[in-house]
Amino acid sequence: MLAIALGVLLRFDGLERRPLWYDEVATLLRLSGSTEADVQLLYDGSARDPRALLRRFQQTSDAPLDRGIVQTVRVVAVDEPQVGAGYLATAAVWTRAAGDDRGAVRALSALLSVAALALLGVLAWRLFGDRHVALAATALAAVSPLQVRYAQEARAYALWQVLLLVAALAVHAAARRPSRTHWTLVALAFAAALHVHPLTLSTAPALLLLARGGASAATTTARRSATRGALGALAAGLVLWAPWALVAVLHHDASRRTTAWVGEDVGPVALLRAWLGVATAVFFRPGGPGGLLDGLHGALADIAWVALGAGAAVLVAVALVNVARRQVGARAFVLALALVPFAALALADLVLGGRRSTVDRYLLPGWIALELAVALLLASPGPRPAARRAILLVVLALGCSTLLRSRPLDVWWNTDPAGAATLRALELRLAATPESIVLTDAPPIRALELAHRLAGGTPLRLGSATPLEVAPDAWPRALLAWPSPALAGSTQRALGAERVLVRDTTGVDVWHVEPRS
Repeated sequence: MLAIALGVLLRFDGLERRPLWYDEVATLLRLSGSTEADVQLLYDGSARDPRALLRRFQQTSDAPLDRGIVQTVRVVAVDEPQVGAGYLATAAVWTRAAGDDRGAVRALSALLSVAALALLGVLAWRLFGDRHVALAATALAAVSPLQVRYAQEARAYALWQVLLLVAALAVHAAARRPSRTHWTLVALAFAAALHVHPLTLSTAPALLLLARGGASAATTTARRSATRGALGALAAGLVLWAPWALVAVLHHDASRRTTAWVGEDVGPVALLRAWLGVATAVFFRPGGPGGLLDGLHGALADIAWVALGAGAAVLVAVALVNVARRQVGARAFVLALALVPFAALALADLVLGGRRSTVDRYLLPGWIALELAVALLLASPGPRPAARRAILLVVLALGCSTLLRSRPLDVWWNTDPAGAATLRALELRLAATPESIVLTDAPPIRALELAHRLAGGTPLRLGSATPLEVAPDAWPRALLAWPSPALAGSTQRALGAERVLVRDTTGVDVWHVEPRS
């Protein structure tokens, strides 16, 4: 209960303090009713007030609610069709009631994440009939670093989890008490989850197995009837989602552009390390920013990191084997929910190359399954209960410790590290350069992320032609952020032979002007 209470409290801590990062800036741009192309129209080299940019592109549209939702859906279809419009349509309604500052927008995810804790506990109770397992699953999710991380982000993942849990509970209820109402609820929940994230498709096998295993009578006829009902409901959900799937197909160029990064080939060793890292981070984080060993170096720290990571991997493996050996109707559901989403993405990575299966949020259904499996292993009746409860307490303590170490961070530990480093370097350079001028031709969302750091009024010039707009005596105060080769080249030509463009430090994309030595 203490772990659950801590997890709930920390979901609402720092919502206003942490700066927005790239994906969240994209969320607010969609909610404003503007597209990235609308921002691109301002790339003409003129001086722009960052505050005006934020008012125009980072505040909820002032159109009436119905028109605002339509605008939001329209820009999602143009700029980000692969994710679906379910979350952003929900956020458009929420921001009109709660406001559109970053704390208010993130509060929607925090509240949904708390609701997900309750739903997970109910699902564990329905599946296993043991209140200790239900409480353990809830506690593990409450202090999960991944769960809390996405509970504080203005993106779709908390809502997606709620809808996945509602769909699972609806399937379980429909299998035990078949009725048209229950199967209709399954179809609606599955369709809603698809409209929030298309990777909901990977959970269909688990939901079918849940229907078969949860049939009210353990007879072949009852199982076949439950399977047919689930197939019909899931098919109906697909039909309800089909119009948006067509939209995504018609705008496939935007989908390919915004998801190209997942195809980067990282090699088998890096894939394996990332898989283990995601499985571990469901419960605690050994290393990295905000991790248990953050700031510690040397052989002992390396040994501790390996021991914690290996311990988490063994725990997950033993928990899944334990589920497979249990004579419970839910075992196939838990195993499929854990393995099918991961296997589908891992197979694509191994065959095509890429790192889809290393993106922790894409594996969100697996988080639910692992929390259920570990809770069943450590909290259900069985041999050596004291030892298993002690391990449960250790895992919860490691999760709590990770959250408390991550709490002071101004950015999340798996937020774009290169982008965060560049923004921090820019802030330091701005503090040391009075009356600065910032130039960039970075993509629109990156430029708006930059504008959030310049809200004090530092002029921002957008576009590769910006050097032509800078007075010769202003160059010592000019800073370039994420410049393209075109912008860097035109800037160097404008500087002439007496001055040179210099990168601040290796690994950050901030440049300033110095006299040529």
